[in-house]
Amino acid sequence: MGMKEEFLSKKFSFPGSFLEQRDRSLLLTSIIAERKVFLSKKVLTYRCRVKVNDSEKKVYFFEILDERGSGITMGSGDDETFSTPGFGFKVEKYNTTNGTRRGTIEEQSVLFGKNYTYSFNWNEVKDFATETASKFGYQIEFVLGEGALQKK
Repeated sequence: MGMKEEFLSKKFSFPGSFLEQRDRSLLLTSIIAERKVFLSKKVLTYRCRVKVNDSEKKVYFFEILDERGSGITMGSGDDETFSTPGFGFKVEKYNTTNGTRRGTIEEQSVLFGKNYTYSFNWNEVKDFATETASKFGYQIEFVLGEGALQKK
């Protein structure tokens, strides 16, 4: 069994498995939590993309927690998530001058843990990818953005 086949056949402790995409990368998505309040719905999704580069003997790994929402909010003031009426968005910025950003999933999980109740072990996927890469003699490289995988 090759490395891609090993990724594609892996079953995790949560719903979801890797699927091959048109760009030959492997994508895993899983809904971690849902939250419904009044006429609003928010969904927290774990997304992981892996790209295997056989010529460089490298595996590129990207993961993120993604929150999507829709509906109308009422602005009760008690809940930070639904404290303003209407629709809104949030932008996060960070500097990577001093190297890679550490704790991305851990930090996001703490942030989202204030609004959701879930027990999701994000290390399960990262550990599997690291072990599989080393088993086949490949190096693993963690990338900061999904767009970086397109260039690999």
